[in-house]
Amino acid sequence: PEKTIISSLKAIGNIGYINDVHLLEDCATNKKNSIEIGVNALQALRRFSCEKIEDLDSLYQLLEDTEEDVEKRINAFHNIIKCGDNSEKFAVFARDSLTEFLLKEQDLQVKK
Repeated sequence: PEKTIISSLKAIGNIGYINDVHLLEDCATNKKNSIEIGVNALQALRRFSCEKIEDLDSLYQLLEDTEEDVEKRINAFHNIIKCGDNSEKFAVFARDSLTEFLLKEQDLQVKK
């Protein structure tokens, strides 16, 4: 069933639509899911409008969680940064947390 889930996540990403974007958020953050499912759930957000994804606080939590898989953290960051120009939430993150985050971050993949 994992291949079916991943195929479904890729299809959702290609379409760029789902009734409740929080389902993708739950899929990405659920520790019971494989890393591959989590990464594909985050990648499925690629065509969603910034209005749909800017309320996903878990993206910031994933990014800052050093115990989380690097691939998931990088994909969370891609989703955060793509809406950086139009997001008040990102502006607050950039102003209040980004410098500290980058100074503390140990993983070079995430830093770049």
